[in-house]
Amino acid sequence: MKSTITTDDRLKNWDNFASYHALGDWYGYLIRHSSEGEVIDFLKCIRSFNLSQDRSEIYHQNRYIYADGKSRSKSFGSYKKPLVEALYLDNSFSWGSTHITPGSSFGFETGFRLENRGSSAVLMYDESGKNSRLTIHIEQLGSFPNEASLAIKESSNKWKGYLKYLTPDLVMSDAEACEYKPLDELSDRYQIFAACGGISICYPRQIESGIEMFFAVDWLVAPTRRQRAIRHYDRSGFTLLTLQTFTTD
Repeated sequence: MKSTITTDDRLKNWDNFASYHALGDWYGYLIRHSSEGEVIDFLKCIRSFNLSQDRSEIYHQNRYIYADGKSRSKSFGSYKKPLVEALYLDNSFSWGSTHITPGSSFGFETGFRLENRGSSAVLMYDESGKNSRLTIHIEQLGSFPNEASLAIKESSNKWKGYLKYLTPDLVMSDAEACEYKPLDELSDRYQIFAACGGISICYPRQIESGIEMFFAVDWLVAPTRRQRAIRHYDRSGFTLLTLQTFTTD
């Protein structure tokens, strides 16, 4: 099928990538959890996104620092304007599997950037469709986050907000008002996992092709502000990325 993505849409997507993410060195903690939520690995990670002077290329490299002091670096090549694999909806992003293929693994990353702070969640499923691993990134520009940013508490449950959505064809909606619902009210069949850094996730434990499903990543940015990005799938595959932004009265 011929792509319906226009050059202007690609450029808007690229500009969001460059404006919110390609700001230099993001210092953070990478926390891997088992499918049962147990921490199985904790390390420091510096994710570097550097924009070329003419804003046409972004260079990406990760440096992993382990508990024993050893480190390793991994380059992911450069991304050239306007070609990017992820969807960039304002300050959020998401990329990963667009279809469930029997016998193949499935996974995605969804995250946010706001001012000098960032966070993301990576969810992986094995070849049988069972949730196998969850990884959380808590990040900050220029220096590692302090303990206060890892233990944020909401000040109220009276949230008001708005949403925008972005399709895989990079069609973006206008903002519209939306009602806040706690994650556990989105589905009574899904798993809820609350991690550090204000990150919570709502997701199915088991996935299979041919069913509708969603994956919601919620970031409590501050006691009075939260954002939620949701990947939606219908029976044919990935259809929509929704970004909800909430503040308290």
